[in-house]
Amino acid sequence: MVKQNLTEWDEDVVSTPEEEYQTFLRGLSWRDGFGIEFVRCSPASGQDLIEKIKRDLPQKKVDVLTLSEPIDNLIKIVQSLPNHSELDILFVVGLDKSLTKYIREGYGGQGEYYNLDTVPPILSHLNWQRENFRDRFPNLCFVFLLPQFAIKYIIRRAPDFYDWASGKIDFPSSQELVAQESQRILGQGFDEYLEWTPYQRKERILEINELLLESNRSQDQQSLLLLEQGNIFYANNQYEEAIASYDQALEIKPDYYKAWELKGAVLFQLGQYEKAITAYDKALAIQPNYYQAWDNQGNGLLHLNRYEEAISAFDKSIAIKSDFEQSYFSRGIALFSLGRNEEAVISIDKVLAIRSNFYEAWYIRGIVLFDLDRYEEAIVSLDNAISIRPNFHEAWYIRGNVLFDLGRYEEAIVSFKKALDLKFDFHQAWYRLGICLGVLGRYEEEILSFEKVVSIKPEFHEAWHGLGVVLSILDRNEEAILSFDKSLTINPDNYHTWYNRGTALSQLGRNEEAIISYDRALQVKPDDHEASYNRGNALRKLGRYEEAIAAYDRALQIKPDDHEAWYNRGNALVNLGRNEEAIASYDQALQIKPDKHEAWENRGVSFVYLGKYEDSFTSYDRALQISPNNPNLYYNKACAYSLINAIELALENLQKAIQINPEKYREMSKTDSDFDNIRRDPRFQALIQ
Repeated sequence: MVKQNLTEWDEDVVSTPEEEYQTFLRGLSWRDGFGIEFVRCSPASGQDLIEKIKRDLPQKKVDVLTLSEPIDNLIKIVQSLPNHSELDILFVVGLDKSLTKYIREGYGGQGEYYNLDTVPPILSHLNWQRENFRDRFPNLCFVFLLPQFAIKYIIRRAPDFYDWASGKIDFPSSQELVAQESQRILGQGFDEYLEWTPYQRKERILEINELLLESNRSQDQQSLLLLEQGNIFYANNQYEEAIASYDQALEIKPDYYKAWELKGAVLFQLGQYEKAITAYDKALAIQPNYYQAWDNQGNGLLHLNRYEEAISAFDKSIAIKSDFEQSYFSRGIALFSLGRNEEAVISIDKVLAIRSNFYEAWYIRGIVLFDLDRYEEAIVSLDNAISIRPNFHEAWYIRGNVLFDLGRYEEAIVSFKKALDLKFDFHQAWYRLGICLGVLGRYEEEILSFEKVVSIKPEFHEAWHGLGVVLSILDRNEEAILSFDKSLTINPDNYHTWYNRGTALSQLGRNEEAIISYDRALQVKPDDHEASYNRGNALRKLGRYEEAIAAYDRALQIKPDDHEAWYNRGNALVNLGRNEEAIASYDQALQIKPDKHEAWENRGVSFVYLGKYEDSFTSYDRALQISPNNPNLYYNKACAYSLINAIELALENLQKAIQINPEKYREMSKTDSDFDNIRRDPRFQALIQ
């Protein structure tokens, strides 16, 4: 046989299969001694070829070496054959198993199966040992039966060995064999492919590609094989390759609704929901009763927040297949997203009537009931989900949130900790655990929880904010401010954080900075009365009383019944000497909170400044009814009595103040000018000694 000068395997074959076989047969019959032949064929057609050669060349001694595992050294295996020196022809089947694992990622998309960066050990062996093959087996003609990808690989990565080949033929399978092999391959389901290893899926792809090369396959077989190939790529998360396979199937058979539906499913996985819906529409235009396509279309619409359309699609799926629980389930989620919670529960209950162990349905039902404030029922649903799937960490987490809202904090902590046992890096569970610990006053543990959150997810600004709050509660205000700053770096528009930062600064006496923080809070949320109120307090502490009053007024416009704002507004007015207005503010505070003794006391002080002593005594007495052991009230009464020269009453009230707090009020009275009228009185002197 004349050696062909081939550099690729996929040249056009112009002769018929029978002519190719006869040429191959003649070459083998004439050959005497060492030779190498390559034959592209499927496993089934390869077996057929071997039988025909044995039948048509009875004068030749023929054997078959079947390689069931990858190998690195072919010479040793052939030498181990007891009859190798007596053989004329040795068919080698399965060499491709030594190449399969070296196929690069993304194999098959363009037919470029070989990895150009790697040489499989068996190919290095063949390249470097080609003279040894000739010298050790001078009597033997090697016939390698291989799929196309393996021959391509050998051409690229073992060219020296390949160049010794004296013949290369394409041995097509018969129509019957193609049909049999196609039927064998098409027998698997998509879920089965998910259970396969990547290596198994790779082998199946290569088998399909070989069948697609067969000239004796029908268009129907080709489209079915392409669909199957797409499914394997889909199972292997090779979505672009899967779409290419489905598109090829649709070029052959445009009305192949299953291919449209599966293409839509892959587009869905890629997050290309609009394109996925278009593909589902194509499938449904061909097959309107295809309930899976309606369900998948609904899920695409659900992800696009087109909830009403999604519900309509799920309804169509259910109308075709009334026991399809997946559509009821997704329909419930769409209803929940629309706030139609009662309907959502009914839809989820339909799911559970069909399949009671559908743990995701119990979980979603628990969430919906939680949103309806039906807490006890929510816990039952979540417990059912957990009983079916005990390691369902999300269900433990939601259960903790329900228990928190019920005020069952210790039980909530148990649930959050269970979620964290199952998923230690579940940052939301650490965060909610921290909040729960804070409610119980377990602040040091709360800090540890928040620190765990930010170690897992440093950009989780809520945890930085929560950490700042608890540090502030513990008077660790410098650290609190650092935490608030971290939170604001991530989310600069959180008015709560600006507000709490202002409060921490105010606690440190850094009132100018506190005002800046309150201003930032009010930029984000102008109607935040607390920020306006505390801004007023900071201004008052700085002696900026007019601005403070304006801040209190802003707070009171938002919340007119804020008695503290009325009270501190009165204090700012007193500092400006506007005592009549101050008394009016105190009166407003006392209408809202009649038992605020501080307002009664300061109201009394304002009356003293106005010279209305009887009114001041009335206010002090009301304050003493509320706070009878308040030494400051007795002291202020003593001052007022001294100013009107009511000496006995002045001494009586001063004595009560000193009895309650001797050190403070003795020292104060020694220099207080209000007592100048009685300073020389021996009884006064006795009190201050």
